[in-house]
Amino acid sequence: MPKYFISAGCSFSDTHSTEFNLYNDFVAEYLDAELINLGIGGTGNQFIAHTFMNNVKQKLDSGVPAENIFGIVQWSMIHRYAFVSGEEALGHNPNAHILQRLIYPRSFSNYESMPMDDCGWISIAPWMTNQDTATETPELHHLSREYYINLQNKHTDVLNTLTLYSLVKSFCEKYNIKVMFTWMDESNREAVTHAQPEWMYNHLTDHVKGSIDLPGIRQAVIEYEKVTSDVWCENDYQGHPNELGHKMYFEEYISSKFPRLIFKVGPKILFCSVHSSLTITSVDIFL
Repeated sequence: MPKYFISAGCSFSDTHSTEFNLYNDFVAEYLDAELINLGIGGTGNQFIAHTFMNNVKQKLDSGVPAENIFGIVQWSMIHRYAFVSGEEALGHNPNAHILQRLIYPRSFSNYESMPMDDCGWISIAPWMTNQDTATETPELHHLSREYYINLQNKHTDVLNTLTLYSLVKSFCEKYNIKVMFTWMDESNREAVTHAQPEWMYNHLTDHVKGSIDLPGIRQAVIEYEKVTSDVWCENDYQGHPNELGHKMYFEEYISSKFPRLIFKVGPKILFCSVHSSLTITSVDIFL
């Protein structure tokens, strides 16, 4: 059984911003493992991948055996983009005066480590191009518009996340780390794992096949509405599952299917069984 559970993701994994338990809290409790939560709301997959690998490597370098580490990487929306800021990373960037004001405002005191020394991260998303952002943080609005108008496109989004997925999978294989992957949104999972055209992506999609890849959290919780409507947050967290939604996801797709296979723990506990059209891709890569 692992002693450390490293969880990386966006707001769907960010327990620091909520007053209730998320799926990763239930995983940690179920495994009786220490939770190292790297989730941060609104971030992109670049941040998610690198903070996960960095924290795993820190544990290994400190002498923790690989068998004592387990991870879940929850991919965010693929059109979000996160990049490194900070004095060293900025260097001679002509926009340094703008970027320095946009270093991710969240304190990293809650996290195991920074992904890189003396650096911060900036994350942008399409909604940051709207007028509210222009009024509140005009520099971020300008940066987002430049990226989403002039650079962003579907193929770049898919290729970026698919490359990160392949990188994390290779990293975990090299160091014998048990890992699962999940998604904020099922449509993003489909776009990445079944990327088209095949000739453009199959060198990467073939590599990520065989990963334990769970259905998107949002679509799974929509399925749970067939059982109970009380699965969503209200007010500031609209569009995010509440504690019940996270518990149902944990028990439907994690505790009931994978821990017995991977860790050979006790009998499955099933809070609710929902027959969903969502599918799971898995093989016994950790046996």
